[in-house]
Amino acid sequence: MKTIIYIFSLGALLLLAASCGKTSVEIDSSTYQPKIVINALLEPGQTVQGIKLTRNFPVGETIDVNSCNLTSAVAMMRDESAQTDYPLTFDPQTESFYEATGSLRIGHNKTYSFTVQAEIDGKALQASAKTTTPGSGFSIDAAKSVPEFIHYRDFEIDGQPVLPTLVYNLTGGVGLYALSIQSLEGDSSTFITANPFGVKLEELEPQQLYEMRFSQAWDLFESRSSGQAELEIFWYQFWFYGNYQCVLYAGDRNYWHFIQTYDDVQDVDGNLRQPLMYIDGDGIGLFGSAARDTLNFRLLP
Repeated sequence: MKTIIYIFSLGALLLLAASCGKTSVEIDSSTYQPKIVINALLEPGQTVQGIKLTRNFPVGETIDVNSCNLTSAVAMMRDESAQTDYPLTFDPQTESFYEATGSLRIGHNKTYSFTVQAEIDGKALQASAKTTTPGSGFSIDAAKSVPEFIHYRDFEIDGQPVLPTLVYNLTGGVGLYALSIQSLEGDSSTFITANPFGVKLEELEPQQLYEMRFSQAWDLFESRSSGQAELEIFWYQFWFYGNYQCVLYAGDRNYWHFIQTYDDVQDVDGNLRQPLMYIDGDGIGLFGSAARDTLNFRLLP
């Protein structure tokens, strides 16, 4: 399976901006519609927890962060195969909803539906969504993947750099395999000053340095539900020595389409479009499912 890595350079972004058309859309209070904002990702093998329910606000309004959470929302999860409903409870410490009895454990290749009712700005709103979880068998093959210790830009005999690789087992019901890469010790003391890309530590702002700790890549699915696939990580995704954590997600259709459209809402001709969000009623956001596996390693000089 070929890996599709999305890396946007400043030059590419400027070129794209120059080619874009202009929109005549004007956003004011008359275009505002209250919405329930859903942020939920179910994980096979886990209980239902961490479901964020918030609200949107009109453009230009001063936002009180204490009023974002819909603490009084009535939320319900349904196991479609068992035809059983499970009410969700708001946890003020995590500011999220969860299934309090712990009796609903998410399974593989099962369908779950979600409903929520809430009042925003005096209006009674409701939203619903559905997801089918990935099948079983997904995992990173640690024996064939990045070893526990690797050296920066290690070379083969022919002089070509060896790319760190993740090998993983495929499963059914997956639209996208998304990889999150995080430097756990990234700061000015661990920055790779001898990088071959011309990036100098003294020219970086603190926020830029922080953001360089994180990178991502993903594989678009090929319609295979068994066997193995490889995902290569390029050296320009590493800016620090030290410990790294890679989390690979096997996401359903909802997760796949949202990840690829939520930050890409304007065509090159200037026309605006809405991200793909499979939520009915008065809701926006993501309700999906994904299995995940983690691999840690240490990058040495």
